[in-house]
Amino acid sequence: MLSFAIEPPLGTSISVQGGSQLLVRAVVAWTSSSSSSSSGLSVELWTNVDSAGESEWRAVAMQRETAALRLGVRRHLEEHRGEQRGEEQNLEEEHREEHRAVFAAALRIPASRAPFAFEYTARIVAFDACAGCELVAFAEGAATTRVCVNACPHSATHSATHSAAQTVKAWLTRARNAAVHVSVLPRAPNSVTALFAHVDASVTLHDLPLDFGQRPSSAGIRLAGSISSESLDAVFLQRVSPQTSSFTLNRRNQHWLEPGYGFSGWPESSLSREVYLASWNIQTQFDSAAENQPLFVVLIPTPPHVFQMKENGNFSITATPSAHLWPHDYKSNPVRAFLAVSTDPVSAVQFLMRLMRKTTPAPAATVSIETDDCTSEISSTSTLHEMTVAPSRFYDRLGWCTWNSFYRDVSEAGIEAGLLNFKESGIKINWLLIDDGWQIVDSALKFQAFGLNSKFPSGYSLIRKLKHEHNLSHIGVWHSLVGYWGGIHPTGEIAAHYKLQEITQRGLTEPTSSATLVVDSVSYSQYYNDFHKLLKDSGIDFFKVDDQSVFEAFTEANNPGQLLQKYQETLIQESKTTPLIWCMSHNMQVLYQTLLHSSVSSLSSSTSAPSSYSKTSTHKKTMRSSDDFYPDDPNSHTWHIQSNAFNSLLVGNLSPSTTLMDWDMFQSSHAYAEFHAISRALSNGPVYLSDVLGTHNAEVVAPLLADDGRVIRVSDSVGGGEDTIAAMPVPKSLLTDIGGGNGLLFVEAHGGGSGCAVVGVFNCARSSDTKKSVSDLIAPTRDLVRSSAQWMTRRNSNKLAARWYKSGQVMLLDDSMDSLVMVELAEREADVLTVCPMWKSKSGMLIACFGLHDKYYGAAAVKSIEYEDVSAGGVRVRLDAAFSGTYAFYSVLPDGTVQSHVVECQEGLKKWYL
Repeated sequence: MLSFAIEPPLGTSISVQGGSQLLVRAVVAWTSSSSSSSSGLSVELWTNVDSAGESEWRAVAMQRETAALRLGVRRHLEEHRGEQRGEEQNLEEEHREEHRAVFAAALRIPASRAPFAFEYTARIVAFDACAGCELVAFAEGAATTRVCVNACPHSATHSATHSAAQTVKAWLTRARNAAVHVSVLPRAPNSVTALFAHVDASVTLHDLPLDFGQRPSSAGIRLAGSISSESLDAVFLQRVSPQTSSFTLNRRNQHWLEPGYGFSGWPESSLSREVYLASWNIQTQFDSAAENQPLFVVLIPTPPHVFQMKENGNFSITATPSAHLWPHDYKSNPVRAFLAVSTDPVSAVQFLMRLMRKTTPAPAATVSIETDDCTSEISSTSTLHEMTVAPSRFYDRLGWCTWNSFYRDVSEAGIEAGLLNFKESGIKINWLLIDDGWQIVDSALKFQAFGLNSKFPSGYSLIRKLKHEHNLSHIGVWHSLVGYWGGIHPTGEIAAHYKLQEITQRGLTEPTSSATLVVDSVSYSQYYNDFHKLLKDSGIDFFKVDDQSVFEAFTEANNPGQLLQKYQETLIQESKTTPLIWCMSHNMQVLYQTLLHSSVSSLSSSTSAPSSYSKTSTHKKTMRSSDDFYPDDPNSHTWHIQSNAFNSLLVGNLSPSTTLMDWDMFQSSHAYAEFHAISRALSNGPVYLSDVLGTHNAEVVAPLLADDGRVIRVSDSVGGGEDTIAAMPVPKSLLTDIGGGNGLLFVEAHGGGSGCAVVGVFNCARSSDTKKSVSDLIAPTRDLVRSSAQWMTRRNSNKLAARWYKSGQVMLLDDSMDSLVMVELAEREADVLTVCPMWKSKSGMLIACFGLHDKYYGAAAVKSIEYEDVSAGGVRVRLDAAFSGTYAFYSVLPDGTVQSHVVECQEGLKKWYL
């Protein structure tokens, strides 16, 4: 049996104002004695709101609000049919199951001042349901809903009554197709083995208790476990539901990960690639308080293993082809993968990283300088160079990277001209990264000698000159892990001072003379120290080390794994005294050695950096989270945002308290400028530009910065333990074909001390897609699992205030699973939704603070906030402000009056009355 209901209900009349939006919901419910799918279910809204006459109707697609939910409840159908049945029939009915799907659409009401009226109705367009489902027809007098706009009168042009039922009845009874069966778990799984339909006998699934390590305090993990086998490279596991939505993180190439989406099995992009993380949605009955939340399986292989996916939904676990680079004996570890089931994939990954850290050997703690006959004549230093550098952190303010401005044509004259351009445009640049193009190399891209090339006539003295003349706090330089893209020149100055080693690229059939020369492991620490000492002595403060997956391109000859281990150990040691950016480094060694085992306790807990860097102070490692920003490729920008958001799900949780996610540079004057600016603001990582000289847009940059020029970001002291301040994808976005324009990307940033949820919303539909605008729904209490659990302790009411950055519109919502926010974004458009729990005074006033006014990430400026009733009436506010500026408040008085307040506040703890 099938029922179909509309809200606001058909057969009623409602009133709205011109220029507003009307949210319409459709609920489809059906009962069946067999598993059935809602994958083919779609609903259309029909209306004449934009027509000049009542007969001109149009269809509006309704977006799916929740996945079809199999409740698994046992009910008698007598309540639906009112019939008495025999005992045999009742037994059959007990096993019938109820299903439910909800759709929604927002009707834009024309901004006319004149009163008018229109109607709407809805129909089921397609329904692949099981046999026996019956459409319940609407009553004859309830075929449409009538909407009066601006208190419309009854007139000749718009009838005061509803259209006759027979005129719309055909819309509601379209024929249905054959059934599609989806395997759906009847209840939350209680073991790892319950997640699979078929497991080969040689595979043993080991369930782990949830108290194995410290359990996350955020969204609930239903179970966790491990998969162990000595022969998983030849044995395939099969998922229960290959038709359900799936998500993977794949190796795009040897350097980078990228997301993959599948909606009828594994993502096509994952079938021929190494997969580092796999997840899929299981639809099940679980806690009634979370009945609309999807439940995810998250599966991560132990290094150096990866997943291999098959079209039929099967997968195997096997060692990566570059396993020879892994520095430990992985074959003795029987665990091949860890697995968790949770409503929050972020919490699941964090929990699995705890398990991974316990079972993965840590890298060497220190690096010693080993010398031989080729000991350097450049420096006699025997330990990594230490020096005092600027007390602030480079990522606290706005920077400029020279790459997209000049590429390899960067020069001294170009940098000076660029800094002047920024100043003239009103954009204050505080730090500079000199990217590729400054080193002394030959035409074959081989590193010849230390020093700056001929395009920099001032040599090393340029660094202090730029700092002094342009008031720069930090300057950094780029170089590759092995010196330069082609390795070391065989007869250059570097080759004369350091022992070199020859490594061969895979697939080469030429003599070894065509191989690449790199500094040998016995000399690398000395080479690296000498190289950096010259640069630091000239005033360089930090380094971007690129091409860190280079060794994956080489054969096993001459033990490249030993080289990689020594190189990474050197970087780890360097990062204790100098900020480093890891780039092109999404490989097992960096992810599960360099990052996973980063020390949490060694980080300073203060919000400001120490006055000087020493062996006892540790900087946050800065990790590039995706491939480059490509300004001239129109198809790259939406994919760039998706890759950063989804890659952070794994990379940003390996060592969240010691690692910053770097979403790369962007250009302030670009078709996607604001799109990128919003994403960089919420990333909580470095924010830096790469503008073409003379082409700048200060209006895009201003909402990123506080009045004193600092980037508005959550303090490092907020994220502690396994909490991450990195932006993470909202779970519902893992289930949506974002690139195909079937939904929007929702990315949740850390709310800091504000208690708010800050959500970036992006239209990531491919630019070639004909659908220019995309609409979607979000239910804050249901979908924002990172924040909603905290709201219970942050407010004393059941109300939320939700504010859009671009329009300034504020909505008052109930803190409940079915409170919905509709959003529609045009091509290249992004926006920020800040959702704040409201505090209720004894007098009944509701109040919320959104943080700094007119900023992308204003809530990050609130370190803490408290409200208190005062005896004379009103509310006392205690705000600890991270930045000076104008703070925005929103209140609702007991009589329903809505007020918006802006308050000037200096940095620090302040008190005042509202």
